[in-house]
Amino acid sequence: IRRDFNALLQLGVTPEMLLSEVIRQMPKLAPIIEGKEGYKKSEIQKLETFLGQ
Repeated sequence: IRRDFNALLQLGVTPEMLLSEVIRQMPKLAPIIEGKEGYKKSEIQKLETFLGQ
């Protein structure tokens, strides 16, 4: 998975774009992700840490 994420990053896809796509494909998650203060930022930081950025 990490290799695939890194390939997406090389294509210019950002962690925020990935999270936005997850929300688009799974709209039931939108209230959870967008409704909690700092949740989206926290998840983006986790993705960046996972990818070693």
